[in-house]
Amino acid sequence: MARYVAGRSLLKERLKLAGKKQRDLVERYNVTRQRVSDWANNRRSIPIGIQKDMADFLGCSIDDLWEWQEVPRTRRKDRNE
Repeated sequence: MARYVAGRSLLKERLKLAGKKQRDLVERYNVTRQRVSDWANNRRSIPIGIQKDMADFLGCSIDDLWEWQEVPRTRRKDRNE
């Protein structure tokens, strides 16, 4: 079974595709412009509860908010393998 970790945020791209601006997220989530900028520029993670609503707001799935990277087998610490 493959395992993945969320890599780079695709928030900027998703905002553009949805015709939305960062200020729309500032107003929707009552957060600062800096917070939304941090989410878009990979300086902070987006809280999971916000991710679900954000995906709905942007017309995509949570998976579409991130660039996914497979975890190499050598990095796994899985007892069953």
